[in-house]
Amino acid sequence: MANPLLRAFAPAEVYARRSLSNVQWHVLRGEAGVVPSSEADVPGEPSAISGRTLNPSSFEIGELLGEGNYSMVYQTTLKSTQEQFALKVVDKSKVKRYKKADEVVVEKWVLANLAHPSMIRLFHTFQDQGSLFLALEFVPGGELWALTHKKGLRPSLAAFYAAQMLDVLQYLHENDVVHRDVKPENVLVQASGHLKLIDFGTAKLVGRSPGSSEATIGAKNKWKEFVGTPEYMSPEAIDNKDTDYRADLWSLGCFLVQMVAGVPPFKGGSDYLTFK
Repeated sequence: MANPLLRAFAPAEVYARRSLSNVQWHVLRGEAGVVPSSEADVPGEPSAISGRTLNPSSFEIGELLGEGNYSMVYQTTLKSTQEQFALKVVDKSKVKRYKKADEVVVEKWVLANLAHPSMIRLFHTFQDQGSLFLALEFVPGGELWALTHKKGLRPSLAAFYAAQMLDVLQYLHENDVVHRDVKPENVLVQASGHLKLIDFGTAKLVGRSPGSSEATIGAKNKWKEFVGTPEYMSPEAIDNKDTDYRADLWSLGCFLVQMVAGVPPFKGGSDYLTFK
């Protein structure tokens, strides 16, 4: 069976004109472009680039913004327009080694199908022989964790951030998506002070199995439940039991404590002690 990542990230192909309706493993329901028309060309923000054919040389690579187990995110400049983007570079060999193909495809599916003011925006995807690339909205303010770590926030600001988190989580849940890794490290702060939720790789599409016809993510027919960050995981996730939207609400509660107190409510000397 062909690697699904090769089909999801076709090289040198205009993503907005590409139909996935004939790809049985991953149908995006009449995909017409990454950025919904209502969201494109927002004043002061990068214009939609989904109608352009891009490759790594289209960007000037800047500083490293973040690093994960199989990906790195760079601040980049699109040479043709001088617009700023966060370019997520996913190492194919590590994805295969760690068996994380499901996470990569889920993240792209969520970002290509859903749009909310407090969600990071996806503009374009492409690939070369060794890597997958996601051109994402660049948020210069950095992670919320940097503002809440150890010192916490004043209650009025914490309430302002909490309202935004509730709004975006409600939107996700109404669209049958559970984030499953809500934490300050996965929230970016815009220059305006508004938030952007990121990192949808561990999201769960409720009501759809990984092998369903609407969004086939892999060969298995059951979602992995033991996912997330120990300090923010719900008891059901820790016990590897079936989870739903309530897992995000548990994580949000821990998130709120972190914002106000500067430390999460559950923290041990190791992951095992945290789980206990």
